[in-house]
Amino acid sequence: MQRRRRPRAQPRNIFAPTERRIVNRARTRPTISENVQTTFQGSNRKKTIKPKKHFLTLETPYSPEIDATQNTELIEDYRELRDRLESFSEYNSNQKEEFLRYRILKLTEESDRLAEQDGLGPFDHWKRDDISKIRREIEILKVELSKDQNDGFLQSFQLDGLPGNYIRSLNLLNDVLSKSRTCIHVGNGQIYTVKEGVRIIFCTRKTTNLFITGNENIIAYVGPNNKKVCLVGKNEIPGPDWIANMVMISGAGWPQQIMDKLEGEGRLSINYQLKEWGGYGITIEEFIRTELTKIKEELIHSIEVCLQFQQIWICTKSRQEAGKLIGKGGQHISKLTNAVREKYGKNWGIHVQSIL
Repeated sequence: MQRRRRPRAQPRNIFAPTERRIVNRARTRPTISENVQTTFQGSNRKKTIKPKKHFLTLETPYSPEIDATQNTELIEDYRELRDRLESFSEYNSNQKEEFLRYRILKLTEESDRLAEQDGLGPFDHWKRDDISKIRREIEILKVELSKDQNDGFLQSFQLDGLPGNYIRSLNLLNDVLSKSRTCIHVGNGQIYTVKEGVRIIFCTRKTTNLFITGNENIIAYVGPNNKKVCLVGKNEIPGPDWIANMVMISGAGWPQQIMDKLEGEGRLSINYQLKEWGGYGITIEEFIRTELTKIKEELIHSIEVCLQFQQIWICTKSRQEAGKLIGKGGQHISKLTNAVREKYGKNWGIHVQSIL
């Protein structure tokens, strides 16, 4: 049906006798039959019901790249070494690993000989340029050997202009992380752990960047909203070494005498944020583990409990493990949710979260 148009108003002739202006006020409203037809069509539409979301993915804070581009000499040495390593790309993995280990052994013997001549201790190797250059090459070769460990932890760092003692520190942190049962690399050099139901993420990149520029802050994030906290270290020791200490403290069960020494200022204190987000997380965690069978419990890496939001996040290492824990149609997690609500209140919710 052609739409009715309002006629244009004619300009008033001020010289003509006064006439009554006619204005068309017709409105294009739908008729009653059209309204009935629209209502009938709407009632036949299929309603789209969104499925209940059981699965979540861990959200981590921003982690900048390592910024160590000031020392051009270190960058040139690194690129020269990378070119040499690429020449072995035609070798298979076993041959390449054998060459790297042999090269590390020979370089270690050479640096030890030079250090012994001058009576230098292990911590003084970085103070002499010739020995420092050899030690830096050793640490870069170690990175090449271990770069696939811990879900590519060492691949998260640009080594071009990074000093040798910092590369050694990253290798140490990677070794400590490989042996840890409580901490895990979740991408971009960030290390995830849980203390009494409260999430802690250590940012190795930010910490390293700060220590390179003379700032002694160890950066971490606490709680489900990733609240930033700062721990103070000493610049004589590279930043990743401090994070390696935190990984070992986590494995030791967070001893209280050590936690008391980590006290910071105000809201930037890790202990303040842990108390802010903490509650009876241990009690709920123990209850959840007793409700699950032994097979399903092995799928769990950690459990986060937030008293403020009355939410629980059961964390697994992969999506496949999360799927097994949730069950077909969410049947396993639904049973667990009902059990928690019966014991702790009807407002509690449970989600399964993949941390990788």
